[in-house]
Amino acid sequence: MEVVLYPDVDRWLTRVEHFDLDVFAEILALIDALQSFGRDLSDPESHPAVTSQYDMHALRRTPPSATVPYADRPPVIRVLYAFCRRPSGDQVGVVLLGGDKTELANRWYPPNIAEAERRLLTYAGQHHLTPLRRKH
Repeated sequence: MEVVLYPDVDRWLTRVEHFDLDVFAEILALIDALQSFGRDLSDPESHPAVTSQYDMHALRRTPPSATVPYADRPPVIRVLYAFCRRPSGDQVGVVLLGGDKTELANRWYPPNIAEAERRLLTYAGQHHLTPLRRKH
């Protein structure tokens, strides 16, 4: 599956790379897994962002998984991404934002999902993509 990064994600990844090279490599491994497995990527590497109105999911650095087997300590990184459809009908994954939810736990999600949805609509509009809605 094609995976694209929202521009701010590149900047965030650069900051992570300078802060902790191991965490940076783990995040890249998760994004690579998304590219390799697409919609078939599931727990523990990814889970749905159930409060989003869009087909949004979170890549999970922790708990450890086959993709990131040594990710057993903070930071508790989540990387929000959503699926869109191109005019050709092909689907694309759009990586929207990432962050550390160690201190906020699940309170991290509401403001970040709202920001990810804003970014999704902006990016989709600029690149002729249709954001897919979450199936209930």
